[in-house]
Amino acid sequence: MGPLCLKQQNPFSSPRLAPFVQCYAPYTRCHSGAALVLSSGAVTSGCYIESAAYNPSLSPFHSAVVHGVTQGMSSYGEVRTAWRTVRLDA
Repeated sequence: MGPLCLKQQNPFSSPRLAPFVQCYAPYTRCHSGAALVLSSGAVTSGCYIESAAYNPSLSPFHSAVVHGVTQGMSSYGEVRTAWRTVRLDA
């Protein structure tokens, strides 16, 4: 796996990058992750989940939203900040 590229100054420590490391992208090798800061201060995270058919693949943002919903997020309006991580060579 290539080095991380933080697209902006990211306030999250390495545990927030865990979804990036756990990303499942055997076909495109486009490892990426996302973290959402909610208005409550909670942070939800997600990673790219690839499918052989591509269409049912799940983006990092969408998997972070799914994680947020399972943690009680009720609307997109609760998202205050979104961060993403990607491989430099992806």
